[in-house]
Amino acid sequence: ADGMYEVSFYSNAVVSHDGSIFWLPPAIYKSACKIEVKHFPFDQQ
Repeated sequence: ADGMYEVSFYSNAVVSHDGSIFWLPPAIYKSACKIEVKHFPFDQQ
């Protein structure tokens, strides 16, 4: 390690040590019903 901690890629996803992922989508979604995105895009609703 050289002590240089520059961010080379900005992302809206945070991966935790337990494998959970927090993703902030790059848009605002509005829906009249609840949207479950836990298994997106491999689910059917």
